[in-house]
Amino acid sequence: MPRQLPKAPPGPDLVAQVRERLAAGRRVHIELAPWGRLYVERALPFLCVYRRPSKRKDPGTDLLLTGKPCYLQASGAPSAKQPMRHLLRGVLAELRARFRSVLVLELWTATSGRAQSQRETARPAFHVVHSARAPAESIVETLAKRLRRIKIQRVQAEVECRHSKTLPAPPGLQPLLQASELRALGVHFLGLEIEPFFRNPRGKKKVFPLVHAALRRKLSKALRWVLFSYIQAHTDHEVAHVSALGRRSFVRTVWNVDKALSDVAGSFSFILQATPTNSEAAWRELSRTGYSHAPAFHYRPLTADPSELKRQLFRIPIERIEDPVLAHFFREKQLELDRKLTMLGDLGTRRFFHGSMALYGEIEPSLLAEARSLLAGIPPGSREPRVGRALDAEQMAARARAQIARYKALYRGFEAQVEIREDMYDGVMCSRGNLLLGARTKVPAARVRALLAHEIGTHLVTYYNGKAQPFRQLFRGLTGYIELQEGLAVLSEYLVGGLSLPRLRVLAARVVATHCLIQGADLVETLRVLSEEHGFARRIAFGIACRVHRGGGLTKDIVYLRGLKDLLAFLANGGELGELYLGKIAVKHVSVIRELQMRKILQPPPLRPLFLDDAKTKRRLARVHAGLSLAKLLEEALS
Repeated sequence: MPRQLPKAPPGPDLVAQVRERLAAGRRVHIELAPWGRLYVERALPFLCVYRRPSKRKDPGTDLLLTGKPCYLQASGAPSAKQPMRHLLRGVLAELRARFRSVLVLELWTATSGRAQSQRETARPAFHVVHSARAPAESIVETLAKRLRRIKIQRVQAEVECRHSKTLPAPPGLQPLLQASELRALGVHFLGLEIEPFFRNPRGKKKVFPLVHAALRRKLSKALRWVLFSYIQAHTDHEVAHVSALGRRSFVRTVWNVDKALSDVAGSFSFILQATPTNSEAAWRELSRTGYSHAPAFHYRPLTADPSELKRQLFRIPIERIEDPVLAHFFREKQLELDRKLTMLGDLGTRRFFHGSMALYGEIEPSLLAEARSLLAGIPPGSREPRVGRALDAEQMAARARAQIARYKALYRGFEAQVEIREDMYDGVMCSRGNLLLGARTKVPAARVRALLAHEIGTHLVTYYNGKAQPFRQLFRGLTGYIELQEGLAVLSEYLVGGLSLPRLRVLAARVVATHCLIQGADLVETLRVLSEEHGFARRIAFGIACRVHRGGGLTKDIVYLRGLKDLLAFLANGGELGELYLGKIAVKHVSVIRELQMRKILQPPPLRPLFLDDAKTKRRLARVHAGLSLAKLLEEALS
């Protein structure tokens, strides 16, 4: 909810004040007495109106308007009729002075319909009511078309358009204004009646929260399309895209929620906590026993109590966010963090595996088939090209620091550090904006450029680009971001010429190993499949199996090949690579990220990967845009 504003009766003084602010291009946010609110973030040729009935309860309907850039909520009591009309006429006169015409859409809930019962699936239904003061027929059709696209719990909306001889109005209320007044003001009018399918007839909750949230989000999108069509048909106002019509400013609650979610996410490092500290000792134990039984893994002590973090997580008042797009983002992130915290509490048990399945999903049969095809097509004896001696941790750290210095010269906010960790035997990972190297890491010289592009050019660039944006979720990571992150990182290896045959085999093997885990295999059985059926050396097979079986069973490793596969399809279908580096996002977020940029909430990222300026990279990227499948990628690597 917004901060408490003093309530003011909509009298002449208030109307004059509102008109003055609108004429000056300033925001209007006024709480009305005895009930209501006028909110105009910026002048647009549109006003959405809701009048609360005075003789019946109407839970949830008023919240369908919040999140819109221009709306009026008012009491439907007889005593409020004339003051509210006076205010409305003043607002419309100022909007009409700026635009050629204005559209008013009044929204209400049907009284003849019945609320959804707890045993039913939501059945969304809308009635578009129009009269002689309706806008062009194409606008009415646009509204009906967009409403028909709404699905709630997989049920398609039913939409009826009906003509009214008089100006549409909610049951028991008089029309907002007379038709002659609307004509004089240059105002068009539509009514939208919604069946109360989102209401709960029993229990303390007056609405079904998830149904209501979905309705708010999808109705908001439909109304933006109506406004966009109306602007094009009835005004001289220019709008580049429908997404530019959303709200551009937010109340303090949005930033508080964003910070609170970020604080929870930043209080633990999920992958680091789930990574064994004794992997080398486990390998020696496995070797001594003749690969007869799986070794026990040891983990770092948890840095925070998952139960306490969950209490903190679910105290975050996401339900108070008015913008439905952001509310949906934050709710998704809250649930994802809840799953991760549950998994950390289950670390080292089979329950950890079940949480992992919920977090990363099943392996699609097509992905498993492509992984097996890659393993069959790449000779087991493939080796990295010999172009020099392998780099140890200190040498690799020096190369990484040199590249980080180049990014720091381009953007002062790039604050990454390189740490050599004794509690990591080998390997490289990014955590909280830093690059971590295992103390005994060895990197083949041929893999160095690809590894730097993977870790620094992708993971760290997106971290600090996200940190440059107003929402902290963009560097912590939106829900499901890991798949695109790893897809981008693997693609970067290809773009710099470092996605070798052995690397492709390892990525494919991770999918096969995860399939073994899902089928019930233990670490020893997974190692046997990789070594005996697919020709991996036992030490390499152990490393792959260890990643998959850590924590009790972590299915994350399917995201590398799946992320690459989906990213190649995205780029072949016209997607732009540059927009994916704005922060830690998923492909499903791209359209909303574009919307937030058009709403001037998000800014262009300050960094792009250095390797994208290379001429050879540009030629490889052109091949990707032309259509490069995993099979074609393999053919190219083999040639």
